[in-house]
Amino acid sequence: DVTVGMHLGLMINSDQRLRPTLVFIRSIYESGYNELDQSLAFTSNEELLRLAHLPLSYELLVPIQEIQSAYEALKAQGHDVTTWAQEAPAIAQNLQTSKEATFLVLVFIALLLGYMISELARQIVADDQRQIVLLRLLGSSKRIITISYFLTLMTATLFATILGVGGGVALSYGLTYFLQFLHIRSSSPLSFYLLRFSITIPALRLILLSLIVLTSSAFSLLSTLLITLRDQNVPTLTFD
Repeated sequence: DVTVGMHLGLMINSDQRLRPTLVFIRSIYESGYNELDQSLAFTSNEELLRLAHLPLSYELLVPIQEIQSAYEALKAQGHDVTTWAQEAPAIAQNLQTSKEATFLVLVFIALLLGYMISELARQIVADDQRQIVLLRLLGSSKRIITISYFLTLMTATLFATILGVGGGVALSYGLTYFLQFLHIRSSSPLSFYLLRFSITIPALRLILLSLIVLTSSAFSLLSTLLITLRDQNVPTLTFD
């Protein structure tokens, strides 16, 4: 509950001794993580050197794709550098494993969607038996009917995939504004969570998952239509 311009006494560890130090609040920051904001204070490097008399370490925050280049550049300048993954290898490995496991789960879901499309095709063909028999009597071949059902259902699958992926991306970006709303409400159960972060869309993985959905749907749909329509027999009419 501090305000700008307030004088405050902070307990600072200097030369292994705790001593109160009078400080002046120049500005207040807000990271979105309330628990972290309530336990950190920032000051200039010169003040830190004057108060602590100890070597300082710095934490550099860079985009994930620039970590390696920043690491090599600082190493080349003679700095003692370690990455977060090197400091906490177990946590970094767990995060990577969780990420890959989540992607594999999504792959299995994509394959399951292909099976659901085939079941939908089987049900549609079963409901359209009379129309299919009528088309056969009018001279339509099984090949034409199969292609017609295949193109119709694959068009619906493609449209649903585009709509689903696009809707998911839109919801992801909309989540930022929703979390900001929750942060403004300052709900106490949410004070332990980071509610302000950037959204990264894994475009290549989304494209790969979409291709898996379409490929599995195409194979399962085609095989189901071939098997189902093969059993559709045209009645034989005999004239005396």
